[in-house]
Amino acid sequence: MKTFKKLFIILGAFTMVACSSDDDAVEAITTYSGNVSITNAAELDAAVKLGSILSEVNGSVTISTGGSTGITAAGASQVSQLMKSVSGSLIITNPDGAIQLPALTTVGGIYKVYGTDANDEALASVGGLDLSYDGEYNFPNLTSATTVKLDLGPQSASKGEKTVSITAISFPVMTDNESFDTGYGSGVIRNNTITSINFGSGITIFTIISTSVQTVILRNPTAVGALTINTPSATVITIATTSVTVMVITSSPTSVVNVSVVTANSISITGGTVDLGQLTSVDNLEVYADVVLNNNSGTPHNSGGNHNSGGNHNSGGNHNSGGSHNSGGTNG
Repeated sequence: MKTFKKLFIILGAFTMVACSSDDDAVEAITTYSGNVSITNAAELDAAVKLGSILSEVNGSVTISTGGSTGITAAGASQVSQLMKSVSGSLIITNPDGAIQLPALTTVGGIYKVYGTDANDEALASVGGLDLSYDGEYNFPNLTSATTVKLDLGPQSASKGEKTVSITAISFPVMTDNESFDTGYGSGVIRNNTITSINFGSGITIFTIISTSVQTVILRNPTAVGALTINTPSATVITIATTSVTVMVITSSPTSVVNVSVVTANSISITGGTVDLGQLTSVDNLEVYADVVLNNNSGTPHNSGGNHNSGGNHNSGGNHNSGGSHNSGGTNG
């Protein structure tokens, strides 16, 4: 009886729109005002009958599949694949398979996906992001999310709890973000299954600790107080920040490390090839690498092994070795 009443009200709304039109043909209606719930067979049937009106939902959407719901991700996708925007929150719990959202570009509230990754690569803007599933957190077109909350799983599963296994985190074009939380505090990543981290200019990171990460790309040029990247397996590290108080980077002996820092108090880098092409002023510099490049010096600085300033390295403005490098202390 409850489902019949909802359908009666909806059909009534359709009749009112049709009667108020002066045209012989009623234009397609693509906006639905109200919340949408798809958590059982009856709700799914009602949503399917609404059809393309769910292209734009002026409200929140809840989708739950698998388990005791009696519906599948494939069944719910009959409806979700029509959605282009949701003004409220979109909450998805789908342990049985991927929800299809190929046309979705905007979620005004929280976009939450727990269970299985959704087909949501067109997504461009959300109020907030909350994710927990295996695989990759990959959003190639997402530019804005005020808050991001990612489940990276505990460091160990000693108690036998279900854990997620994440292989990559990618938000390459995100320009607007205020909080990036992985359970260790905003801007802190600790995980030993991820192989790639790729962030846009709006994400601020302070710490990355991982034995598995091979690629780290941080595009945010904003100054930070301290930046620690302890990734001994990393072969590519690119840092866009232009000013830092203390920076410590540990990477593999074959890595290529590119740092855009212009000014710093203290820098310590261990890697294969280190490029400090923009650096003009630093108080303490320690670089342990086969090759150290500084484009401001006019020529590459080859340490022939380890470069350790052993004290203070202060260029006094521009770092110009003119061929030889004098650290003001020892160069060994």
